[in-house]
Amino acid sequence: MTPPLHYIAGFFDGEGSIGVYRDGRGRHHLRTQLAQNVSPASSSLFESFKHRWGGNLSLDHNRKGSCFNWQLNSSTAVRFLMDIHPYLILKKEQALLALMWQGGRPEAERNGKGHFVTVRDPIDEKVATMLKRLKAEDVPSDELRQLKIELHNWSARDVPLDIWPMKGFAA
Repeated sequence: MTPPLHYIAGFFDGEGSIGVYRDGRGRHHLRTQLAQNVSPASSSLFESFKHRWGGNLSLDHNRKGSCFNWQLNSSTAVRFLMDIHPYLILKKEQALLALMWQGGRPEAERNGKGHFVTVRDPIDEKVATMLKRLKAEDVPSDELRQLKIELHNWSARDVPLDIWPMKGFAA
């Protein structure tokens, strides 16, 4: 049984992370991650998360013992963040920024061989850097708002700011 969304949001506020990361080919991807020490209760909890939202669940080992590491990428991360966003407190701005970035990305293009074309856009690095800063410091609200407006203007979608990327998520 999956716990209520407000419980999951609180758990994610304390133990989760949101980031935009560059892969080996220079493409940026949204990723959420949640880690917790292994116990019988955490095992069933993480399995319920994976069942509901998908993603990758791994068992990591370190000096302190074993822990579960649950990761979601791109569209699965978006579904998860949209579900818990109304209940987030500490990571609310990070989630909103990640949702705006992912929601505004253009469709991935492929070359003649079927491989994804790497498109480097300065906004990707700006969002990745801002997400890192939001984890470590209080970012001035006007600076954060300016990035949200820039994201809106950059978006591949022509959607009014007050309903973008979804109703209630205005910059």
